[in-house]
Amino acid sequence: MSSGASWGDLSKELIVKILEFNVDPHFREITPLTDVLIQTHVYPTVLKALFKEIDQHPLRDSAVDKRVYAILSSPASPASELAQLPSSSDTFNQNCNDPDFVCSRIERVFLELKHRSEEITDVAVRLQCREALSGLHCCISLQAMSHFENRSLIAFVDVLSNKLGGTFREEVKELRDLVVKEGDETEFLAHAFRELLKKHQAELNAIQYLDLSQSRLTSLPPEIGMLKGLVILDLGHNKVTRLPSEIGELNSLVRLTLSNNLITDVPVELSLLQQLRELYLDSNKLQKVPEGVLALNAVGIVNLNSNQITELPEAIGQMKGLSELHVANNKIPAFPESLGELQNLRLIDARNNLIERLPDSFRSIEKLEGLNLTRNKLAEYPVILQSLPHLTDLKLDRGITDKAAEIIRMFSACAFACRSAMTAVLQIL
Repeated sequence: MSSGASWGDLSKELIVKILEFNVDPHFREITPLTDVLIQTHVYPTVLKALFKEIDQHPLRDSAVDKRVYAILSSPASPASELAQLPSSSDTFNQNCNDPDFVCSRIERVFLELKHRSEEITDVAVRLQCREALSGLHCCISLQAMSHFENRSLIAFVDVLSNKLGGTFREEVKELRDLVVKEGDETEFLAHAFRELLKKHQAELNAIQYLDLSQSRLTSLPPEIGMLKGLVILDLGHNKVTRLPSEIGELNSLVRLTLSNNLITDVPVELSLLQQLRELYLDSNKLQKVPEGVLALNAVGIVNLNSNQITELPEAIGQMKGLSELHVANNKIPAFPESLGELQNLRLIDARNNLIERLPDSFRSIEKLEGLNLTRNKLAEYPVILQSLPHLTDLKLDRGITDKAAEIIRMFSACAFACRSAMTAVLQIL
């Protein structure tokens, strides 16, 4: 290969193999195929083209590209299986819509190619390659995120147009038709939609209730912050993986529903929603209670059911306004002592966790009316519950309640015998 060679001089099959050997860490040995990239002075040029391919990953639809990026979306396949890779699949399409996934794959390719570049013997070429790597990696990551933000905005405006109707929907359709007619790309349409939202700012401010549930959204654009008058926002049953920091600009929001998504964390700006009274984050991918949630000291209902939470932190004690705490179907081993500081708590649903005992501070939750501790690891009836005067709806596993009932019967029988004996003594006297 000459010094003037380019990516176009490499066959598509060679591109697939190069990606395979560079993406998967199991393929560390130098092969004639990867040697083409490592031992020649055209390495930086080829590298730039490679990153260009990766950057265009979400935009490209050809069968060859999908075969290339199937490698980025799954464990490396043997070369013999590459020909059988489908042109599309549900898993592949879902991964393409996840900005975290695509950016992590770009990062992985970057690290692998950086490792390969260290084996270049020519010092000047090696330094040139590393410089190209650093610059291109930053550039491509930013472009990829920009692309995802644009796609997110387009999907959001499409759904919003159906909700608002009228002139707004007509103008969205006109822009859509213009794109089809003139062949403009995602960036142009996103820019046009942003201008359209600014034009209709007054209408956006008037929206108080917005139901975006079951809208096939994979993310929420920063422009959500333009809906200043929102009181109720429902984003349930989508495939949203993240929320923009602009969610904290919805100062009037009272109820936020994020149920049944793919959220792993929420921005700390969520804590700015001081009017929020109900937060539904059930059936997501949370592994801990987000800091943005813990700082909501005025929220009344928090639903974190059916996540992967492994701990309730002590900081939960600062959520003084909490009246209902739903943490069922997680992996929580214990309640923190600070739970006793939640004087307004009336309901705790902690079904299907790993709880073995209740903290002593539990007796301080005097307003508690409902408690569900079924399918946990309690070995015996928590005697501390007898000190809660308003607890009328208690659910425990049957074995524990049977033991408690037996103890009560024995105590009652003993008390009856004592009273009978006392009565007999008084009669004799």
